[in-house]
Amino acid sequence: MQKKFQKWLFINAIIILLIMVIAGCAFKPPLTPNVENEDLNFARSQLIQFYDFLAQQKYDQAATLFGGDLDILRGYNPDLAADDFNMLFKRACEQNGFQCLSVKQIINEEIIATNQFVFTVEYQQADGNLFVRGACCGASEEEMPPVSQFSVQVERVDGEYKVLSLPPYVP
Repeated sequence: MQKKFQKWLFINAIIILLIMVIAGCAFKPPLTPNVENEDLNFARSQLIQFYDFLAQQKYDQAATLFGGDLDILRGYNPDLAADDFNMLFKRACEQNGFQCLSVKQIINEEIIATNQFVFTVEYQQADGNLFVRGACCGASEEEMPPVSQFSVQVERVDGEYKVLSLPPYVP
């Protein structure tokens, strides 16, 4: 009788173990939002907003979304205060040859590191046509092929998404 009881206990233990394994496999934890996708969405949104502000000549608002290096703009405009971001962007867009256009479409998005994103974008001119930077400075199209897609970096620093790339430049 003790042998039968041990056998019965062993079989029940196996059945309980199998039920636990099957139940564990069937259990699905609640869905959590994909943090990387949320970050990518916020980065994309800031990128679009930044270039829209520039295209609308809202340079002070664009400056709040920029976190990149402005030394090139300071070099083009030595008469401006280094921290006069509004005027640096105004001159960049209106005098220095930077093409301050809205984003027509985003061709590619990539998360390159935690909080760092690279987007391949196309810009649209005021008439809605695709912006294409052609050959310049005496170069032929073979030497300097036309470009319509540009790389733009965005980074999240202290919870804020900042665009690091200036608009395309045409000399």
